Amino acid sequence: MLKRNTLILLLLCMGLMANAQPRHVVLVTPTQTENVHEAWQKTFLEWERLQKEGYARENITVLFAEGHDLYETLPWVHMRYRPDNPNIKVTTAAATVENLQKALKEHSPENLHIWTLQFGTEIPAGAKLRLNDGEIKLNTEHTNK
Repeated sequence: MLKRNTLILLLLCMGLMANAQPRHVVLVTPTQTENVHEAWQKTFLEWERLQKEGYARENITVLFAEGHDLYETLPWVHMRYRPDNPNIKVTTAAATVENLQKALKEHSPENLHIWTLQFGTEIPAGAKLRLNDGEIKLNTEHTNK
């Protein structure tokens, strides 16, 4: 009886933890960073880490620089910062206001986590995120510029 109750409690806790995790992540790295190579490395490692934590690749949107994986424009980028499969593209689109607004509209705030290089790992409500073509103020309604 104790084993059964423990198992039921464990299953309930696992279900609650799965529901608490955002289901979609947007990684944002604009071109205003000082070192684009370091920015790519950190973005790539975060993309890779999220997949190891169980996020499906299709649930990770990467808005990086001008919309290309760095190794596409700088072929000397170390193999460590490329997907194992050459058919996989990390970057979804350019880091622009329009692309971020589109990503924000596609997902409800409670199912979305935003990571950006310029603020660390969290963007506080009301913060302005600087992108390639302007700034966007983030809050629960995802208003713009």
